[in-house]
Amino acid sequence: MGVPDDAMLAPGVWACDLSVSASHPHFVTPPEHWTDAEADNLARIAAVVAQVGGLVGERPRITSGLRRVALNQAVGGSRHSWHLTGRAVDLAWSRHAAIDVLLAMWDAGTVVDDVIAYHPDRGGHMHIQLDGGIPRRRYRVRDADGSYQLMVSRDDITRTRERWQP
Repeated sequence: MGVPDDAMLAPGVWACDLSVSASHPHFVTPPEHWTDAEADNLARIAAVVAQVGGLVGERPRITSGLRRVALNQAVGGSRHSWHLTGRAVDLAWSRHAAIDVLLAMWDAGTVVDDVIAYHPDRGGHMHIQLDGGIPRRRYRVRDADGSYQLMVSRDDITRTRERWQP
């Protein structure tokens, strides 16, 4: 049980990258304390993180990976957050907007269960989650007003991108 901190889970993604909380580092669960199920889920997430980074040519910064209940409560996460099982990750980029990454994922046909690109006024990051079954491939955005919008076409994403431009 557990994974070494320096274990590479996918190209350019180490175990320690997924044991992170930008806002509450004291609540982080080190990889050596992961369960086997969490380690398996996080290896799948790491593969998606590597793939998405390759799509835009920039390694994302992982702002939240696996969470225990105390960390999830501290960050205001859902009681049913997929972060609690290691099946979700939050990402940010220094050179790319989340909406641009969402468009690249759409164009590449990236298979995830759910992905949410957040408006810059809502943090400008991205949430990606994987399911254990057949993924829904649900692409969404969270607008400045806090509402969620389902993206059902490339045109939906490009219109949102234009609307979000300063």
